[in-house]
Amino acid sequence: MNTRQVHLTAMMEAARAHRLLDMDLARQIDPFEAIARAGVTVAVVPLNNLSGAYIPAIPETDGRPGILINANHPRTRQRFTAAHELCHHLRDRQDPMLDGDTEVLPRSGRPSNDAEAIAEAFAGWFLMPRRLIDTLWVILALPHVPRPEDIYRLSLELGTSYLATTGHLYALGKINRAAWQQLAKLPPKWIKQQLAVHGPGDSWGDVWLVGDRDRGLRHITPRSGDEIVIELDELPSSGYMWSPPEGQGFEVADFSFEQHDAGDSSDPIVGGHGRRRVVLRATEPGDYRLEMAMRRPWLPADEPIRRFAIEVSVQRRPAAYAPLAEAV
Repeated sequence: MNTRQVHLTAMMEAARAHRLLDMDLARQIDPFEAIARAGVTVAVVPLNNLSGAYIPAIPETDGRPGILINANHPRTRQRFTAAHELCHHLRDRQDPMLDGDTEVLPRSGRPSNDAEAIAEAFAGWFLMPRRLIDTLWVILALPHVPRPEDIYRLSLELGTSYLATTGHLYALGKINRAAWQQLAKLPPKWIKQQLAVHGPGDSWGDVWLVGDRDRGLRHITPRSGDEIVIELDELPSSGYMWSPPEGQGFEVADFSFEQHDAGDSSDPIVGGHGRRRVVLRATEPGDYRLEMAMRRPWLPADEPIRRFAIEVSVQRRPAAYAPLAEAV
């Protein structure tokens, strides 16, 4: 198959899988949920020289098909591999499949055969359907010509890597080939350094940017250690200021006010307009509601004039099932 045929087949297979497994295309696609709905056991375990594997029903798995995911890979890579192996279950369920590498198409690679090429493309179309990307494009207010940081923010919402997202936007026609090649050269670590205040807790951590226009619209899915940066407009001279965030699942690393410059003047106006910056570190896995209120701080019982709230789901690692884990 040529590249066009591979993507056309994968797109149709992904659409069929969405319908078959009743996936909600208005939110981030969970490949582990899809695998469970398909009646397949999944195990996230350390693997040597493998991204993942598909194992058809055998006695060692209690007669149930199974999927292995490398526990040593980043979350986005695990999700992509999970979708890749799901394709093998739906299309190649009679044969075991050992996948030494995934996410090769975004790196301009070429899988060894058509089955692997389709599974690679399927993972992109399954996790990043056009409908979901179009919805997120509006919610995030992304420009027509996206910048690296725009694609990074989109990748966080999709739960896919920066590189996989860039490659899929090219497949969708959202960016041209030259833009794809240029964007793919930038390492995500550099992009995160530009966006972070303190930085995430580890090299795999991410930085989530949230602002005024996101209240009530965003549902972010950080993992433990990720940095959440919230920036909200504030005018201290009005007497109303944002209070520290309320809720569980995170700790406050920074709560500061940055005043805007007054036009061409070198000195800002005291009490003038600025932005409140809140930097949080995600801690405990679970679903939380992060809330802030703008009120007069010297009147604690005063009714707020504005509220800000977003839903936060600090991610858990998918559980490994003993029967399949023991079969490795």
